[in-house]
Amino acid sequence: MDQPLTRVLGEEESYEAEAAAPVDPKFVPRKLEVLHAAWVWTFASITLTLEFVMIALGCIDPTSPNIQFAPAVNAVGLVSCVTWLYGFFMLAHWLISITPGGAPAAFKSVGFYGCVLKIAASVFFNMQPLSGLLMLNEGGGFTWTNLVGIALFHSGNLVNLVDMFIININNPGGYMSAKPFSHVNIPVWAMVVFGIATTFLVTSNALEFANAHFSGVGTVESVCNVLGGSLLTLGSVVRCLFKSRFVWICDADIPKRSSLLSLTFCSHICLPPHTHTHTHSTHR
Repeated sequence: MDQPLTRVLGEEESYEAEAAAPVDPKFVPRKLEVLHAAWVWTFASITLTLEFVMIALGCIDPTSPNIQFAPAVNAVGLVSCVTWLYGFFMLAHWLISITPGGAPAAFKSVGFYGCVLKIAASVFFNMQPLSGLLMLNEGGGFTWTNLVGIALFHSGNLVNLVDMFIININNPGGYMSAKPFSHVNIPVWAMVVFGIATTFLVTSNALEFANAHFSGVGTVESVCNVLGGSLLTLGSVVRCLFKSRFVWICDADIPKRSSLLSLTFCSHICLPPHTHTHTHSTHR
């Protein structure tokens, strides 16, 4: 009987063979943690949109009969903002936990800094509803923190978009140009939706601050708020369903590639380099 032909693959060919292999969800480390974070962000998006709808209905307008619900607006807003903060802290923990080398290696990632910007944004977001519940500025709270927060949030989305479309293009977690509308690009297009959403929210908050209004008093501001919140909800739900089916954008080891793949608000989720075939100790 003829002996089977064998040959030794070079390192580059071996990596290419692994990268071409089907992705198995079991190789995603701590996947329940990141799935939980996705649901947290979905809840945060829904409650944020509810707050914007209440504002559009005049719940903070002193001339409206719905002004009696002003404390409820701040309460709903605080729940949403605390949830955002919790979700992004969880994301940062997940990124550090799955990155070979831990925090020092994660801190070198462009995508990680997108997460850090959104954590800072969430801190500022919490200031307005909390100060409103404490009846500062006659229940309106701080008028500048929302603008600072959404500017940081939008900056984080832009950082992630640059990471996906430029730095990591055609790499795991980045935009795959060969198949622009394939399922692997779902998180990428979700991030585009988030970028559009925060563009609306930056516009509304800038107008509100320029007009010395608390939030959503003008028609343009209200429309931008509701559109922005609705798009955040849409993107969050799509990503959450994407993750709940464990259709993960993962890849095999890629040599000499140390940057962590970009993440969003929640951001798209994928494996960093050097974890695809060596994650047994990270399973939870």
